[in-house]
Amino acid sequence: SDSDSDSDATDSDTDSEGHDETSEDSADETTLGDGSGDEVEAFRKKQAKKRQGEATRRQVERQQMEIKLAMEAANELSTRYNWNRPDEYLIKERLKVAVEAIRSRSSFLRSVGDYDMMQENRLQTHWWVHHETSEAKFATPNEAKWEELMKTGHKTAVLGAADEWGVYEDIYKNTFYYKEVTEDYRWERPADAIEKDTSIERCTRLTFGAKSVKQNWYSCEGLTDYLRTHIDPTADRFKACMPCAKKLLNEVHECVADEARGHAALCHSGLGVHVARLKYIRSSEAACNVYAMSQFEIAGGKEVEAMREMQIKVKEQNTELIRQLQMRRQQPCVMACVPKEYPDGKPKGVRSWHLCRRRRGSEVIFGWQ
Repeated sequence: SDSDSDSDATDSDTDSEGHDETSEDSADETTLGDGSGDEVEAFRKKQAKKRQGEATRRQVERQQMEIKLAMEAANELSTRYNWNRPDEYLIKERLKVAVEAIRSRSSFLRSVGDYDMMQENRLQTHWWVHHETSEAKFATPNEAKWEELMKTGHKTAVLGAADEWGVYEDIYKNTFYYKEVTEDYRWERPADAIEKDTSIERCTRLTFGAKSVKQNWYSCEGLTDYLRTHIDPTADRFKACMPCAKKLLNEVHECVADEARGHAALCHSGLGVHVARLKYIRSSEAACNVYAMSQFEIAGGKEVEAMREMQIKVKEQNTELIRQLQMRRQQPCVMACVPKEYPDGKPKGVRSWHLCRRRRGSEVIFGWQ
């Protein structure tokens, strides 16, 4: 009935427009009344052609309107009432199944805003899923980007040998690390984000090398003899810096080392010399030579070795981070349903929905890769 009303309205408009055009044509003919017969005839043909074009245009518009109304009615019926599942519903349903399948094979790391940060167990790659909508993302959500977290986070501590790492906590109670010198952000604690121990005393040789520097130094006659006899015949004297002298005295133990005198003496394990006889000599330029005796370990030696191991770990971590970043760019992840079998019928070890990477070196051909 609405279509009929529109048609009637269109017809009335058409009639009124036609009546107006006829009136205009009559007025034009009256104006050309004094002209020659050929001019009047040409004018009438022109007006007739114009009226025919207008009628055709109105007919096309009417047909287009009818088609539009019919399509809207059909779309309304098919959208609201349909026995078959719409494609949009099927896509969302499959996407939900895919996200849940991949989520079951991932480990939860942390929540940031409306998203959970997950780590897929097979590829060890990070991805994000929305709490409510189950929307999956491989790119970092805006609220989880470092610049946004820094706006609302606060510094809680400093770590590193030079206090280079800042420890921060965001509004979601997550801890992350920031190194201002290199503008480096990390969720996991870096290997060089160590707690600095100011109580550790290190041998002056670790700081100044073999160079003689003014310092308090200690010596022992027995150790001087041992140094000259077994290690360096040209050695001037056994010299121990204050940190090494303290370390040696802490390592001695009680043993029967001087039976001739009939009493126990303090000596260092492995040496028949009395380390307890170490005594302060003076403050002058000297270089500690405790390192030359394999039985001893210089003060801070373990810490130096630990520092070297830490530097190796830092290098390995940085190399791995660079590798992962390059892989994300060159081989992005997608959610894919892996078939159960190979083309030859052999069953696959990996099946169902998984995170998959683009094959290394593959090219895009007509949109496929």
